[in-house]
Amino acid sequence: MDLVKSEVLVKVFPGCAKELVKVTSGRVEMYLRQPAKEGLCNKRAKEILAEIYKVEQKKVILIAGSTRQQKRFVIYS
Repeated sequence: MDLVKSEVLVKVFPGCAKELVKVTSGRVEMYLRQPAKEGLCNKRAKEILAEIYKVEQKKVILIAGSTRQQKRFVIYS
């Protein structure tokens, strides 16, 4: 079975009162309740992407932006 690789650009807004995800053409915007420390936003972003793309979390990999608001993930399906 061949793996299909998709690259997703994500902009994260940490520390929001409500969690909201906006999927636009070209990127995903995530308004997350988690604070921007200790990788909490990265972990939640990974969980949400796994739900959106209906894959296991281990198939969602953060490749750029671990300490930035702009992040780039690769998703294998």
